Amino acid sequence: MIVDFLCHDRTLFIAVKNIGTGPAHHVSVSFEPEISGIHGETVISDLSLFRCLSFLPPGKEIRTPLDPVQEYFDREAPTQIETVIHFETDTGATLSRSIEHDLRVYGSTTQTYQ
Repeated sequence: MIVDFLCHDRTLFIAVKNIGTGPAHHVSVSFEPEISGIHGETVISDLSLFRCLSFLPPGKEIRTPLDPVQEYFDREAPTQIETVIHFETDTGATLSRSIEHDLRVYGSTTQTYQ
């Protein structure tokens, strides 16, 4: 399981993807620091996608928009973000993974979108 930030069509997205060979159950994601999206009005971790995703089959990715790239950087939203994803396997094992993200890489591309 991973959480990734993507940039497509001048918009930042957050994706949850099962990169494993088996299904993931009871998936949840936390963000440090907490981030807001959709014009800064929505706390991302409040979205059901990140609170408790009951089932995610292998290879499946679910993504949601975070914000237009330029707007995210213009409002000086956090660029150094740690995501922690918790999930269970078919055997009932509880696993977690922490991933450090640096969104500044997308800030350098905003010039190409204008």
